[in-house]
Amino acid sequence: MLLRLLLPRIRLLLRLLLLRLLLLLRLLLLRLLLLRLLLLRVRLLLRLLLLRLRLLVRLRLRLRLRLRLRLRQRIRLRLRLRIRLRLLLRLRLRLRLRLRLPLPLRLRLRLRLRLRLRLRLRLRLRL
Repeated sequence: MLLRLLLPRIRLLLRLLLLRLLLLLRLLLLRLLLLRLLLLRVRLLLRLLLLRLRLLVRLRLRLRLRLRLRLRQRIRLRLRLRIRLRLLLRLRLRLRLRLRLPLPLRLRLRLRLRLRLRLRLRLRLRL
């Protein structure tokens, strides 16, 4: 008799316990899903960061190359300007010599020195 009275209660308690277990299981599954989504998000963020880093490295390399090229261009331009300046100075000197204009002292001394050096070289080559 007592068993008959307790049996429905026991069933109800078992059902409640089972429902609670199912609910806990669902919550656990939901947490696992959330963790998985979070992990995927972190992976995506890491990939994005890696891509950005690669892009930054490429941009840096391009910048360095551009700077090197600019430096080379500057050096070339300077060389060209020096060559032009030398040519202009030579032309000026030739014109002065042809027109027999007086030369500045430094230029005269340089020319004498060059002439002496050339003469010495010729003498050495002959001997």
